[in-house]
Amino acid sequence: MKSLSPSTASVPLWPIMTAVFCSVFISNLNTSTVNLAVPTLIKAFHSDMSIVQWALTGYMMAIGIGSPMAGFLISRYGNKKVYATTLIGFSLASLLCSLAWSPLSLIGARVIQGGCAGLMLPVTLTLLYRTVDRKQQPMAVSLWEAAGWLGPALGPVVSGICLQYLSWRWLFLLNMPLLILSIVLVLRYVPASVGDHSKRLDKLSAVLSSTGSFTVLLSFSRASAWGLLNIKTLLLLAVGILLLVLFVRRQLHADNPLLEFRVFRYRPYAISVLMLGLINAALFAVVYFVPYFLQTAQGLRAADTGLIMLPSSVITVLLLPLVGKLYTKLGPMKLAGTGISLMILATWMLSHINVDTSSGTVILWTVTRNIGIAFSSMPLMNAGLSGVSDSLIGYATSMTSWVRQCMGSLSIAILTAYYTWRTISYSGTTAAVAESTAAVTYGVHHVFLLVTLLLVCMLPLVLIFKKKVPSV
Repeated sequence: MKSLSPSTASVPLWPIMTAVFCSVFISNLNTSTVNLAVPTLIKAFHSDMSIVQWALTGYMMAIGIGSPMAGFLISRYGNKKVYATTLIGFSLASLLCSLAWSPLSLIGARVIQGGCAGLMLPVTLTLLYRTVDRKQQPMAVSLWEAAGWLGPALGPVVSGICLQYLSWRWLFLLNMPLLILSIVLVLRYVPASVGDHSKRLDKLSAVLSSTGSFTVLLSFSRASAWGLLNIKTLLLLAVGILLLVLFVRRQLHADNPLLEFRVFRYRPYAISVLMLGLINAALFAVVYFVPYFLQTAQGLRAADTGLIMLPSSVITVLLLPLVGKLYTKLGPMKLAGTGISLMILATWMLSHINVDTSSGTVILWTVTRNIGIAFSSMPLMNAGLSGVSDSLIGYATSMTSWVRQCMGSLSIAILTAYYTWRTISYSGTTAAVAESTAAVTYGVHHVFLLVTLLLVCMLPLVLIFKKKVPSV
């Protein structure tokens, strides 16, 4: 039996939009609140950066694992059941995070949070297209996107206030009011849909994907302690890559794959996904390492750090409507080329920050970077997806989400290992890394130099969008 879409005529718009806005906002808010709390969590749990960073990496990795599952779950159980269950799961995980007693307990709860968030994003977008009248869909999707950007924009401020005046545990307790409101609205107003219970989950594909992603991330996470070329690091990495290769091979031959890798046959789409993944990696490098540097090297308070990071996220939200209008006039190549060039300039300038760098200078270059992200992300996504046929568009959007999240979480693990390696090579001892301002500055400089190099290598790829390519 096919999943039935309810009539849009009898569906109340604003209760559903309120639930969607709140849940998307909260799921994205939780990607940025923990960044600012890393130094606090290291002290609270008497741990180190290589362990605590998994509270962020695990969340993002779980989003990447949850995203490809959304299509199957919606088709089998229906939108309402999946949405309500996801919200309840995210709420319980938030409560567990607030009660965490060790780094591992926090990481475990964050992974559950991330898995629910990975489902929530495609589930809410699917809900809008199925229940909102076609004439109102552009407005609804714009609000959906605004909620996605507003979360990271306010995350540093919310985190800074909590860490300065309350406790890190409030980072997760503050989720509860909006989550409870969303649950009530979903149960009351979202129409039920009938799922196709004949569909069966390819359990082996799910296991290969999740264990492969986890093993690769674990290898880079432990590289800071074992060494990048240590046999244990290389063995873990090899096992993870092998599992992911088996996953891809299975998807290519499956009748109902979790992810449809055949969409990569469309060259502009493949290039756009690669570039979006690298942009995501560059984005999280700044989101993670700039707050860490400001608090560790410059000794700023968490609240002050949050205020410094706020303008860069707000500018992205404000620029989205403008970029949409410019896209029809200038096309993806000019916009993306300009955006990536701005990212290169700003990231290179951030590689020169030190203990004497003013807050205004940090704001200038983080804002410049996010202007570049706003000018490049949407044009690249639209240019890649616009040529994909209707029969493959669902697979293409799921694949894009999966790649971006995996690249984001993988980048944090890799860059953290690289940062630790550079700081240890500078100071000569592991113990000095956490105490030496010079070592921290040296490590952050090299992280941003590496990201700058990646962006420079990516820039020529925008030329693929110079000519319009036939759709597939």
